[in-house]
Amino acid sequence: MKEFTPVTRYVCSHCKEDFRTTTRHDCKRDPEKKNCFTCKHNNGWDREDVESGYGEQGYHTYPVWYVECGKDHERTAPDLSRVGYKLNCPDWEQKEEGQ
Repeated sequence: MKEFTPVTRYVCSHCKEDFRTTTRHDCKRDPEKKNCFTCKHNNGWDREDVESGYGEQGYHTYPVWYVECGKDHERTAPDLSRVGYKLNCPDWEQKEEGQ
C-alpha cells in the first residue's frame, strides 16, 4: 500500500480562501495594510478600458480598476500590488463586519 504525503492546509482569516501550503500568503485584505480592500469608504470598483493603441494583433485596450471612494478623493487607480497592498491612507477606517 502506498504511503500518503501529509498536506498542510489553512483558511486565511482575512480573505477566507483555502490554501494548501506551509507558508501563509501576504493577504491584500489584511486590515493592518490600511488599503481600499478593507476601508469602509470603499463604495466599490469601477472599470474603465484604456486605449493602448495598435500592435501586431490590432487595436488593444486594457482594463484599469478605479476605487469609488466615499471620502471625496479624486478618482484614482492605486497600483496596490506594486506597494505590497500597503497604502496607509490617512482617511482609512476599518470596514465593519459584513459590509
